[in-house]
Amino acid sequence: MVFGGLLRNRERDLDNMNSVLVTGATGLVGRAVTEALASAGYAVCGVARKEPDWWPRNSSFLKMDLLRDDLTLLKPALKNVSGFLHVCDLGKVDIQRNKQVAQVCYGLCKEMGVRSFFYFSSIRVYGSLLGKVDETTCPRPFAHDKYGVCKLEIETLLSRLHEEGGPHLVVLRLGNVFSKETPHKFPEVRDAFTRFRYRGMNPHLIGATNVAYVVLQLLGGSPNSVQGVLNVTQECDGQNDNFYLVERMLGNDKAKPVVLSSVGCSIRAWLANRQGEGPAGYFNTVLEMRLNRLNIVYPETLLEQLMSAKRAAMGENRETPA
Repeated sequence: MVFGGLLRNRERDLDNMNSVLVTGATGLVGRAVTEALASAGYAVCGVARKEPDWWPRNSSFLKMDLLRDDLTLLKPALKNVSGFLHVCDLGKVDIQRNKQVAQVCYGLCKEMGVRSFFYFSSIRVYGSLLGKVDETTCPRPFAHDKYGVCKLEIETLLSRLHEEGGPHLVVLRLGNVFSKETPHKFPEVRDAFTRFRYRGMNPHLIGATNVAYVVLQLLGGSPNSVQGVLNVTQECDGQNDNFYLVERMLGNDKAKPVVLSSVGCSIRAWLANRQGEGPAGYFNTVLEMRLNRLNIVYPETLLEQLMSAKRAAMGENRETPA
């Protein structure tokens, strides 16, 4: 009887280890992460305003508007959860509410005994820095970039709460995420003047499915080994350069990414700050040092992801009736 009880407890512990809650589960990143988790056998509880038609059959869903609803409504869903993935972002709608939601959610996870808290931030926290930056670089967003400033403030807030005692904290600084649903993000050929003006333009693109792959690898690893900040940008020796990717997508195998001089970077950074533009940052190369140390390698290159996403988007457009 005792052995049977221990066995049942062990099975329950294993179930809890594979149970995650995802806020913003129906968005661009949230959907990719949710589908990857469900396919990998995780018990997923999604949180969003409306349950979509594509929602995995065996996954639970909590209809909730984090912008307006009482956040304590999350507590029942947290009882058997080991990981909390805070993908939902209200920064472009209500910055103060965005901060409050992150703080309260982390507090609820601490209260309910959730082991890990993943906060999905942005590489825009590096916005005004020049040259190569990684997770050890002190971030500095553009002063006018309210989104980047908000992300950094939430990171700082969560770090302080974690130091006071709480779930393992993992901050994922994502690049500019694309999928077949965002054809406006695909690199395009521009006129000669635009190409000259924005030589070396770097939008730090990364495919949504590659983001989901990283999340799966981190969830499957030791919580202690993945605490802290990780850049998730799919950067590789400047090969995120916008016009380089255009050439590669057009079949030019001899194309090379543009390497701007330090003087050129400095002038453009000064102009961007002066004119209040360029919050995504054209001037730095964001390196993923911690992912490399964890031996996490994307299953698809950035170019492969772009090509497959573009083909899928074009295929869908052709099927759309006029």
